[in-house]
Formats: sequence, structure tokens, C-alpha cells
Amino acid sequence: MAENIEGTAELVRALRRIRGAASGKALARADAAGAEVIVERAQELAPKDTRAGAKSIAAEQESVGPTRAVYSVGPDRRHFYMRFHEFGTVKMAATPFLRPALRDQKAEIVRKVGDELWAQIRRAGK
Repeated sequence: MAENIEGTAELVRALRRIRGAASGKALARADAAGAEVIVERAQELAPKDTRAGAKSIAAEQESVGPTRAVYSVGPDRRHFYMRFHEFGTVKMAATPFLRPALRDQKAEIVRKVGDELWAQIRRAGK
């Protein structure tokens, strides 16, 4: 016995709008919000012997696809010596700031990305 369900066309359209709201550029915006959380915490944790090094920490978009956005977070190329702080050298102990920033902020990163995606999904559903 076949049943006729009304409203399926509207449901399909709404689901397509929602799928678009959580992909591509929208996903990149959400991931950028999460990357910014890492940037802020890394700047707080970075060694202050060179204020310029801490200020140079930023997020940079590497790639964006339909289901994935990739960002790198770290100091710019002019402040390459910040790597020595993060990983240490033969003559200098490591004073990590990037890895602890990520570790410390995991829950906040997930919250920021989720909040941004949810806001975009709500806008798309209207």
C-alpha cells in the first residue's frame, strides 16, 4: 500500500539549503572562528621577550573544499625564530605556546565552530 506524504518537496529544499550552509565558504568561516581562538591563546602564551613575535601569530587559510577547510596557525615568516621557542634547540629548551594553546582551547574551539555553523544553518533555513 502506498502512502502519500505531503511536504516532502519543501523538506528536500530545506535540507539542501542546510547542506549548503555547512559547507564551502560557510565551513571556512566557522573554522576561521575556531582558528582565532587558538591565535588568541597562543599570543597569550608566547614568550614576551619579543612582543613582535607574539603579535605575528595569526591564522592563515590553506585550503577550502566542500566538506573541509584547513587553517594553519603560527607566526609569520619574518618571525621564524618563534619556532625555536616552540620546539627548542640544542642550546635552548622549548617553551611551547602553539601546542598548549590548541590543547587548552579544544572545547572552546569546538563551541565556536559549532556556534558559527549553527548560526549559518538557522539563516539558511529561513
